[in-house]
Amino acid sequence: MQQNLTLSNGGEVRAGQYNRIVVFGDAVLDDGAAFDLMDVHGSVAAHNVRGGVLYVDGGMMQVTGSLRVQTLGGNGDVDVTGAVRVGRMQFTGVMQTDRAVRVIDSLDLSGILRNGQRIDADSVRMDGFMEVADLHAVHAVSIRPLETMMLRWNCFRQYDHGSTADSISCMDLDAKDLACPLIRANTVTLRGASYAQDVHCAKTLSLDRSSVALQVTGNCERIRLDG
Repeated sequence: MQQNLTLSNGGEVRAGQYNRIVVFGDAVLDDGAAFDLMDVHGSVAAHNVRGGVLYVDGGMMQVTGSLRVQTLGGNGDVDVTGAVRVGRMQFTGVMQTDRAVRVIDSLDLSGILRNGQRIDADSVRMDGFMEVADLHAVHAVSIRPLETMMLRWNCFRQYDHGSTADSISCMDLDAKDLACPLIRANTVTLRGASYAQDVHCAKTLSLDRSSVALQVTGNCERIRLDG
């Protein structure tokens, strides 16, 4: 039988089936706990996380094993040592993952994304900056730095960086302030002092005056963007 659980001052989420879990304060999630919905307002430490919707509301998730949920949303900090598999991700904040990330649908993140292995998704939209190894998307990848006056404040300085990736493979790439040694896509658009060493594109390569594609292969049309 499923149950609801609210931890007002932290504590332990014991093994069991939960409809909804709400966490305030510092809590520990047992391996055998599964949920339809978990709201994290505080800090949750776990080894493995399994569930439906994981919503971080200004809190923190620290996972030493793997994370497998249908939806990851909200805002805050998520740190996962193991593999990540989610149906859909729409998150604001800092997400750091050490192993492979698989998103069945769209990966939409505003803030910081760090990953040491491989990210697979249907589509990717990044507002902020990423430091990743290999990024693969079935459809489009969009990468944009945060552009806000708040970047002048010290607490937001960590977001004021360009994005880096060892390789990107997708259908359509539109990126600003990106450094990437290897890009494979049908269409590639690079702006804002982006740099690519090797670009394999089939249709179009569009560059503004501040961006560079050092080596280009494929029968693609080259377009110079204004600005």
